[in-house]
Amino acid sequence: MKLVSVIIPCFNAAPRLPATLNSILSQSYPNIEIIFVNDNSTDDSLKIATEFAKDCPRPIKIANTKPDARGVCCARALGVELSSGEFVQYLDADDELAPDKIALQVAALEADATIDIATCKTILRDYLDGPAIEYPLPIIEGDINSIGWFLAKNGTSIHSYLLRRRVVDCLRKEQAWFPGCKYSEDREYFTIAAMLGFKFSDFVPDAVVYYNFWSDKQATTLSKQKQIPEYQAIEKRLAAIANRPDVRNRISLEDRKLFKIGFDLFEIWPLTIEQETVGEDAIKLTNAITSDSLVVNAREAEIAAFLAEHGVKPCWLFQLGNLVWKHICIQKWRYRRRKWRDQTEVILVLDKFYKAGLFSNL
Repeated sequence: MKLVSVIIPCFNAAPRLPATLNSILSQSYPNIEIIFVNDNSTDDSLKIATEFAKDCPRPIKIANTKPDARGVCCARALGVELSSGEFVQYLDADDELAPDKIALQVAALEADATIDIATCKTILRDYLDGPAIEYPLPIIEGDINSIGWFLAKNGTSIHSYLLRRRVVDCLRKEQAWFPGCKYSEDREYFTIAAMLGFKFSDFVPDAVVYYNFWSDKQATTLSKQKQIPEYQAIEKRLAAIANRPDVRNRISLEDRKLFKIGFDLFEIWPLTIEQETVGEDAIKLTNAITSDSLVVNAREAEIAAFLAEHGVKPCWLFQLGNLVWKHICIQKWRYRRRKWRDQTEVILVLDKFYKAGLFSNL
């Protein structure tokens, strides 16, 4: 039976760490090693892991990031270096795996040698107001093996994946866990995997992971303005890979457009977009402040109506695409969902609005 390495980077996750470690002990798959990487924690995380290791029936290694190589990317990279499993499972120190998660995904990978990375659904557990409230995250439609799926939708939670060793070793050579990256590092990692041609499975039935939201401090402390250089650096690294001879043929024109526009920062105030019917399936949109206008069709006008009604605080274009997709294409107008292929299409419409002057970037 092939070995699975579970890599846990940890920075100050003491309140949730015992549940995370116990979720690995509870796995029905028997051949698992645990790689725990303490990333300069100042709470009891290292103490908890050390005590856990004393009676742990599974092999466990405990390591510390170096003073000059800290951060979650360096911690995960160190975990990969210390691991020896044929399969690799990333798991943040405050999240959990359902008991059969690894077994089901190993079986899926063993059943199809063409699959490189197995995926599964994520359930959000919200502990902010007391006992956990569970929210299954929607399975996003679209081609999970398209680069645009990751560029537009940010994939899914990092621990929903199980990777073959060959994938992890290749991404290690690419420095896909880029040292010093402070934001959206998992999105970059799995986008690179897609760009290199690795194949993702459909969501494995009955395999589940839990994303635990237990503290406001889990969110990034970087302001939107400070996130801009982080995203620009990611965009630059991805573009460099996209232009390589061994990769460029996999990158569609739509993907290249998403590289350029997905990381732009926008802010839209409510009630600045007016609509006027000017013909059959033709609606004129006008920025009430600047008088810039654009004629669109009815389904595109639905997006404008949402933006005009709600407005949007500063966010990235791919996040804005996410927001519009969830409210227009899934929730409010579910019966119209088939009109939109996926979030990529929504993002490209938003870009058209921007170029026409209906809203501005920051």
